[in-house]
Amino acid sequence: MSVKKWVLLSFLLMAILSFALAKDKVTKLKGQIELIDHEEMILKVADRGFWLDDESKLEDMNSTHISFDAFEVGTWIELEYDLSKTNTDGFIYASKLEIWK
Repeated sequence: MSVKKWVLLSFLLMAILSFALAKDKVTKLKGQIELIDHEEMILKVADRGFWLDDESKLEDMNSTHISFDAFEVGTWIELEYDLSKTNTDGFIYASKLEIWK
């Protein structure tokens, strides 16, 4: 294989690896809760659906643990989510919710 092909293959592999690593990173989003279902533990922020579980961290502005019931439509939050984890409905896993305003 020529040097040119090796260099091209190396760049391709680096791009694939970078994409795979970026996909596993936790991402943050600030916005207002548009829809919430306390029984199903799902919510919508910025036209995106998110799901939570018992491992999701829920905090107020003072970083004090609160229940999911404290969140309601219209609450401003900062949300941390993991794009690599989705449920069967395509909702993204929210690892942390914090009241922002």
